[in-house]
Amino acid sequence: MNSFPFALFTSAGGNWMAGSFALAAAAGGLCWLLARVAGSDAQVRWLANLLPPLAIGGCLFVFFLVPPGAPPPALAIRALHYAGVALLFGFLVFGTICQLRIWRQMDSAVEVPELLTSYRRWWVATRLAPAPAALMILLSGLRLTYECPGLDVSQVAWLQWLVIAFSGLFFDGLLAYLPEICRRYRVAGRLGSSAEPGGARFQALRDRWGEATLLLHALSFPFVLGLALWRPSELPRPFHFLSGYFVDFSLGTSQALRALAVVVSVGLLLIPLRLPGALRRDPQS
Repeated sequence: MNSFPFALFTSAGGNWMAGSFALAAAAGGLCWLLARVAGSDAQVRWLANLLPPLAIGGCLFVFFLVPPGAPPPALAIRALHYAGVALLFGFLVFGTICQLRIWRQMDSAVEVPELLTSYRRWWVATRLAPAPAALMILLSGLRLTYECPGLDVSQVAWLQWLVIAFSGLFFDGLLAYLPEICRRYRVAGRLGSSAEPGGARFQALRDRWGEATLLLHALSFPFVLGLALWRPSELPRPFHFLSGYFVDFSLGTSQALRALAVVVSVGLLLIPLRLPGALRRDPQS
């Protein structure tokens, strides 16, 4: 497990940092392309419902092709994991660029169609990119936990906080980031009928709490990446009690189940906090 989680590039004889940037650039380009060429809103919603099952099916297909027992952790599984990380990173960069561009447009009091175009690109990318990326990270991460002895979230402090951070971003993205983008896209679509002059019509989009929620996801990614890179050991382990659970299973299965238990636990903590706000924002846009 040398230099985990970036051993994909070093074991392949390349530079992991160059490979990471290449994957991130490709993922960012994919987000941009999807946002540019997507058709009607109905087509985007259809694709948004199709891509997560395809991501799950693709992961399961790779798992079938690379059975447990291949030199752990299997290169194909790691490639799948880092592809998901790069896609998510590319989306967050794209989203931050969209957010900064929209701020500038509102300050300049641009015409509504121009602002709506920016929001639509952000909305399209949000509907299409993060869900498949997160599922790829989750499923491949569970498989890596299954394959690698010692990757026990109840014992390894940095890994436990990595899973907690990922789970928090996963559920917060589903219950806060996505609904907020949907709300803003819907509000921007109604601005054309507003009688307010100039930039005053954009007041409905100037929500400080919503802006902070959106920006927090992008700013938190370096923190998550830092956990994986530097792996600090002097951290509290709030889920240490899980070491006494799933002991009747094999080592790999028990490790994967404990990691999944952390993900589910974080979700159960966040859902009551975020679900009411998500329902108010109506994420069906």
